[in-house]
Amino acid sequence: MDADEETRNFKIMAGIVLVFFMSMYASCQELKYMAWGKTVQADVVAFEVVSVSTGRYGAKEMRQRLQCTYDDGGKTVKFTDTLPMDWDLSEAEETKKVRVQFFAGDARSARLAGRPNLVAVIAFFAMLLVVIGYTIKFIRDAKRPY
Repeated sequence: MDADEETRNFKIMAGIVLVFFMSMYASCQELKYMAWGKTVQADVVAFEVVSVSTGRYGAKEMRQRLQCTYDDGGKTVKFTDTLPMDWDLSEAEETKKVRVQFFAGDARSARLAGRPNLVAVIAFFAMLLVVIGYTIKFIRDAKRPY
């Protein structure tokens, strides 16, 4: 293996490790919600269908916007979430209640319960397998006699 190939392999490994750490951070957020997140009933304040710009060229897409309030240790917090049209909110419209998950004292952390970021968790485990595989390849190449 020449120096150019070793440099290329090192750059690939560095990129893989960078993506691995980014996915690890995102999946740790999910673990944080599981461990320390509070789930409470929130009161629906408003429900509307809105047109939202998606993409670079201003394409419009219809979305559902849900506004609600919840109690965070005696403090009333407002929360707004925009959801795809296929997200079923019929129960929320009828009962005027939704379940919200958040970290105590952090109003920006609120999200509807049942909307985990599974893509981040799957990406983390996929990148973990890639890092392990590429590390094995890297070690084998390093031990190979020239």
